Amino acid sequence: ASMDILNWEAAFVQELENISKELEKENPSNKSIKIFYEAGRSFGDVSASTMFQDVTKIMAGIVTMTIYVLCILSRFNWVEFR
Repeated sequence: ASMDILNWEAAFVQELENISKELEKENPSNKSIKIFYEAGRSFGDVSASTMFQDVTKIMAGIVTMTIYVLCILSRFNWVEFR
């Protein structure tokens, strides 16, 4: 997507977030009216923030899987270990 489209979607999401907060502020007891919104950019924003929060877990998983694969595919056994 072009930068114009991404900027438009960011402004769209921000505007609907403001409208949703205004609606909730005007009548907080009304549980029947809510605004749900989404744009093509929304998934990218959520997944990017989640990925950066879990970088240490991802790296630990990669290291663990690499060591596991090396041990399973290599010729480590008790005879050659001595």
